[in-house]
Amino acid sequence: MNRPNSVVSNLVATIAIWFSVVLARLLLPHEQGVLIASALAAMGTSILIWMVWAFNQLEAAKKESGEKTKRDTRPDSRLSLLLELMDEDERQALKRRLAEDLSTDGEIVSLADLLKAQEQDSRRQHH
Repeated sequence: MNRPNSVVSNLVATIAIWFSVVLARLLLPHEQGVLIASALAAMGTSILIWMVWAFNQLEAAKKESGEKTKRDTRPDSRLSLLLELMDEDERQALKRRLAEDLSTDGEIVSLADLLKAQEQDSRRQHH
């Protein structure tokens, strides 16, 4: 839903509703019951129109943030799945290859040291 168009259409609808109350007042100047009923109906309808618009905006914002969250977490879940599918030898080979690649980059801390520390931490947590 295009937000500016929905605001404009709601505004036009609200103006038309309240114009009908003014028109009822002009056409039936001595009918107070009609004026009160039309004013209450206009107020209720206006509130309903703008509440529906607000809920639609909230729903669109939730959907948009949910899609962003899905996009942000998708690579992590794929990586986790890949690591689960690999056996221990394949994981070790991958670690060695990454360590070799990073050791040529001139890093201060080698990847092998980081991986060893990570394995030690995970072993401590599991025991």
